[in-house]
This record gives sequence, structure tokens and C-alpha cells, in this order.
Amino acid sequence: MTIKKIFSFLFVTGVLVMYQNCGSQNVSFETLDGAVISSGTTDIDDADQFNSGTSGDNPFIDDDSESNIGNGQASGPIINDTNDGVTFEGCESYTEITGADVIIPAGTQAGVCYYKQLMSAIESHKSGSHGETRAMDVISRNHDGSGDISPYIIADTTTHFNIQGARRVALSSSYSNPKADMKIDNYFLIQLTDGTNSGAWAYGTKDALPQNNGGMISVNDIAIDNFYDFANGGTATVTALDFTSSVPVNANLSLRFRALDCGGAAAGSDVFIVFY
Repeated sequence: MTIKKIFSFLFVTGVLVMYQNCGSQNVSFETLDGAVISSGTTDIDDADQFNSGTSGDNPFIDDDSESNIGNGQASGPIINDTNDGVTFEGCESYTEITGADVIIPAGTQAGVCYYKQLMSAIESHKSGSHGETRAMDVISRNHDGSGDISPYIIADTTTHFNIQGARRVALSSSYSNPKADMKIDNYFLIQLTDGTNSGAWAYGTKDALPQNNGGMISVNDIAIDNFYDFANGGTATVTALDFTSSVPVNANLSLRFRALDCGGAAAGSDVFIVFY
């Protein structure tokens, strides 16, 4: 399958069509553009010893490169304090996606943008005290003690979609305001597959990285090479994160989003995927 880079966005249409489930293979994104760090705070209950690990602070993105899905070469997020990060310019209205399997139409001057909620905000609380289960296929740092452990699951959502034409894709804590603060505690694990190509990607706080396990988060014993940290520990706060260059058009895609907590204290904001 030819993977295309979306070079620019068009204005959005007002048609939404269901399509047949493309499968539920669980693998992930590799590229992220336009993140602006708002702040990074540390919960006092979280671990205060940080693994240096392999992080993606301020990596360079070649905007002319092809989409990175499944090629093992992550470009990482641009952290650019000289601009305002992602904008939803051109969105005249917003339509919620309610199904798990959707076709997102190509953009038109109608300016309709689409969104789906991946996670609901949670208040700060002791990790696990809300009945959270653990992601047994994942290994990251243990903030309730030493060593490594499977993290708590704060959110776990799978979406199947097909983008019919040029538009951009972002994660945001507000579907209509990309400058709203998005809180990450401790990290998001995003998995993407088109049924042939796949990749894995995560971002959050540096202290999510394991003390052992080669200092790398793993899924089903496979290391996640593409980890980007926005704070040393606690809760990272960023604005909207754009990952358009990882999402090909005219492909049946399966996206799994998980918000994972390493222990101590947990908190989080709303998270939406926005097609604009």
C-alpha cells in the first residue's frame, strides 16, 4: 500500500459515512507535529527518580517526508515556543463521531470538522482507587515502589476510520480549542495499523520509562522506540498535538488510544481526536 503524506489541509465537508470494520490489530503512530509545552508539574506521590532513557525532546521533522507509519523511523514532535502550535483554522462547525467505524470525507469550503472523544477528564486521586485495571501487555515504571510494572489504565479506546481526502489530524483536550491545556499522567500509548503497516508510539513524562527493560516501555515484550517526554514527572501539560504525517489518506486504519498511569497519583483532561 502506498502511504501518502498530507501536505496541507482543505476545509471540511458535512458528510459522514459508515464503513466496514478494518480490524483491531493494535499497533501505533510514529510522528507528531506542533506540540507546545504549557507546563510540567510533579505529583508528590509519583516517583522522583527519573530514568534518562531515550527521549524525543525537540526533534526535527522533515515536512516533505512521506508518512512514517510502520517504517520504524520516528520524526517526533516539534516543540516550537516561537509559534502557537496547532490551529483549527477553517473549522466553521464541529460534528461528533459517535460510531467506532467511520469514513471522514475530504474537506470542502463548508468547514465542517469532525471529532471523537477518546478520554474523559478525571480528578486527581490515588492511583488505582477508582477501580482501574492494569494493562498487562505493557511494562513501564512503578511509581508505587521500585522496579517496573504494568501501568493502570485510565482510558482505552479503539477507533476505525478512513480519511477520504486531505485534512489534518490532532489530539486535543478541546475539540474546538487547540490551545486548551491537555494533561498527560503518565503517558499516552497510541497504536495504529492499516492491516499491512503498523508502528508504536507514546508520549508523556520521563519518569514513565522503566528502570529495567532496557529503559524502554514495551508492549507484548516489544520495545516502544518512539517515546517523547514533555515533563520529568507527575503530570505533563501540553496544547494540541498534530500527527497528520503519520496518517495516510484512503486507508482503512485502526487506532487504539490508551492513557496509562504508573502509580502514585492519577489525573487527566478530556482528550479528543480531531479531523480538521
